[in-house]
Amino acid sequence: MAEQLIELNVTGMHCNNCALSIHKLLEKKGLNNILVDFAGEEVKFSNTTDTALADIVKGIEQLGFKVVDDAALYAPKFYERVETKFLFCALFTAPSFYTWLHPGT
Repeated sequence: MAEQLIELNVTGMHCNNCALSIHKLLEKKGLNNILVDFAGEEVKFSNTTDTALADIVKGIEQLGFKVVDDAALYAPKFYERVETKFLFCALFTAPSFYTWLHPGT
């Protein structure tokens, strides 16, 4: 069987342990070149075995994660996420800076 590079978008990963559990699952299934990125919510691997993609997706979902078919519909743009985090932090940082710069008022 020819080597097939597969990329999946997986949501629900929040830490290295989440990524590690998916990595171990894929290793047990005999897959190669496994890359699990919890921050980017993507899983990449090479399939040289007879393991069906549906079985791999089912195994990932049994771990408690969701495999998304179309990531463009799910994921917000990177700059939108950063902008939201910046505005949230600025909201709580502004009063601190004000009291620091104007201590007597």
